[in-house]
Parts: sequence; structure tokens; C-alpha cells
Amino acid sequence: GIGTPLAITGALFQAFNHAFFKAVLFLAAGIVAYRTGKWKISELGGLAYKMPFTFMATLFAIFALAAIPITSGFASKWLLYEAAIQQKYVFIAPIMLIAGVGAFLYSFRILYGVFLGENRHDSVEEAPKSMIAALFILVLPLIIFVVFPGYMLDLMKPALEAAGIESIAHTKFAIETSLAKYNSIAVLITLMVAMIPALVIYKARKHRVTSFEDNYLAGEPYELHKPAMHAANNYYKPLKKVLLPYLEPGATYYFEKIYNGIKCVSNAVRRIYTGYVQDYAIYVVLFLLFVMGWLIWI
Repeated sequence: GIGTPLAITGALFQAFNHAFFKAVLFLAAGIVAYRTGKWKISELGGLAYKMPFTFMATLFAIFALAAIPITSGFASKWLLYEAAIQQKYVFIAPIMLIAGVGAFLYSFRILYGVFLGENRHDSVEEAPKSMIAALFILVLPLIIFVVFPGYMLDLMKPALEAAGIESIAHTKFAIETSLAKYNSIAVLITLMVAMIPALVIYKARKHRVTSFEDNYLAGEPYELHKPAMHAANNYYKPLKKVLLPYLEPGATYYFEKIYNGIKCVSNAVRRIYTGYVQDYAIYVVLFLLFVMGWLIWI
């Protein structure tokens, strides 16, 4: 690892965030299963209208996982990026960024497939108040510490000092390092300003909703095709179409090299272990001669 005070602080901050947003995701999954009785994404959809609080909690958890600025996941990931750049680990920071994008994609597929799209459960209701309260308690720190990241560092300070690790300079709203300064208020304002034109463009577009029944099925039963037409089915097809031509040949090439190497070693070992006692006796004699020669030489 990087091992600097900045990296350790960021890692502890990220561990805190990870515990909370993963707890939210697991609890939300349990709530959906409890209310619908379904576990397959292909059998779900449109629950955002029926379970808005569960949907929003899941959305915030995924934002924290992906380090979107409206959650504290952004602050912890920012510290880790800073630590990598500070130590001139120029390859680690981009890898961390790509890993974050990948985590967002696989998580957003769940959000998209379960809560968005066609409503498939007319009789489903929001989770019980006790479950909603639990979700709110778990989401709240993810919101509080994005606005007040300094409070999180204050909580970690005694543990860091006990381990002999220097605390990072910070205030209630900001964290300062040798490279840059993170100000939560500036980040949130910038994000809100950037969202305004995006919302205007989205609202200006005309959306045509096409029901599943509009598709030509060649006379085959509707239910056979319904799972395949689900929004979450083959969700990564556009990404796969772009990357697969570049990744597949290279991956196959390296896997074949590894396979051939293991095969050669295995064949050599197989030739040694013949199953004949006489051969093993010769191996023992040769080993003893080698040991004796080694002892005489040293």
C-alpha cells in the first residue's frame, strides 16, 4: 500500500463509508424481497413509484459507492486519489478511477432493473416504518459527512494519533493537503450548477414510451420473451460491443500461454512420478548423493 498519513486517513474514511452504503444496499435488497417475494432482477421493475424511500436510499448508497460528490464517498476517494498522486503513483490513480466507474456500472444495473422501467407490481407497498427508519439512519452519515468531512477526521484523530499517524489539516467544511484543498460547499454548489443545464436538456426532450406489447413476437407466448426484454437484461451490451474486440484476443492469448506452461510442468511431473518403486529408489539415492556432494563442497 501507499502507507502515508493521507492514504491511511482516506482508507479509514472509505472503510467507514463502505460499511454504511453496503448495509443500505443489503437492507434495501431485503426490503424488496420482503415486499415482492421476488429475488430475480428480471422479475422486478418500476418499484421507484411504489417504494420511493427505498429507492432514494438505494440511490444514495450507489452514489456513495461510486464516489459521486453528493455523498461522503467522494471525500474519502478524493483523499485516496490525492495520496496516490502525492507519492507519484501515476498508474494507481487511473486504475482506482476505472475501478470506481466499474463499481458504479454494476451497481446501477441493480437500481435500473429493480426500481426503474415498467411497473410490474401493482399491489406492492412501501416498506414498514421500522425498515424505513433503519435505512434513514444508515444513509444519514453518508450525507452528513459530505457536507462536514472535518467531523469525520475529528472522529478518526484519536485512533490515528495513537498509532503515531499525523492528522491532516482540516476545518468543518474543508480538508487541505499539500496538493489541493477539498471544500465541500464549493463542490456541492458546482455540482448543482452543472445539473441545471442537464435537467433543462432532459426536460426539453420528448420521450415516447413503447409498451412491450408493441413488439412483434411471431406468435410466441408473451411470457417467454418478457424476461429477455427486461431493462436489466444484457445491460452492458453497448460497453461489451466496444471493448470485446480489443480484450478478447489479448485475454485468450495470455490464458493459452498460462495453460500451455502449466501443461508442460504437469507433463514433466507426470514423467517423474512413474509409479514404480525402483524409480523412486533411484531418486532417493540421487538425492542423497546430491546432499553429500553439497556438504563436501561447502
